[in-house]
Amino acid sequence: MPKARRRHAGTQDASYCFCGNTFGKFGKPDGCNAPCTGNREETCGGTRANAIYKVN
Repeated sequence: MPKARRRHAGTQDASYCFCGNTFGKFGKPDGCNAPCTGNREETCGGTRANAIYKVN
């Protein structure tokens, strides 16, 4: 059986990753300022804030 595809991915607090088909339940994120663990030049969300990306 094929795995279900998710439409969105999100990073949070520098090193956590989440996937889903909806987002925005809690409004716009505030405080997406955590440098990514793998690349400190990029931002990967923040404390209780997800940086959201569309999955193609």
